[in-house]
Amino acid sequence: MKKLFAVLLVGLVFVSCESMKDSSKQQNGQETEIWEQGWVIINGKITEVHPQQDSQTITLKGSDGVDYKCMVSIEKLGDNRTQYRQFGVGESIGFRGSLSEDNTMVVKEILEHR
Repeated sequence: MKKLFAVLLVGLVFVSCESMKDSSKQQNGQETEIWEQGWVIINGKITEVHPQQDSQTITLKGSDGVDYKCMVSIEKLGDNRTQYRQFGVGESIGFRGSLSEDNTMVVKEILEHR
């Protein structure tokens, strides 16, 4: 009985760890990790910054060569709102968030590259 319980417990842990990443999908000819919430990670260099009151629209030249329009706002960062700051052209940065078909991302987390 203990062995059966141990096997079930190990199986449950394995399944829960695997469910964090939904799958990989092809986006712009690149493999993109899709997380459980539908979030993806993009990395690249900032080419334009358009500041607003509590947000910024950033154009990011991705490491895959694609231009992404990234919407960074205090509200959309939610629990990660302390990551909000002013960005500058030429910075290398990573963002995690929801990416639409037209390469527009609503940023949910900022991944610093320093």
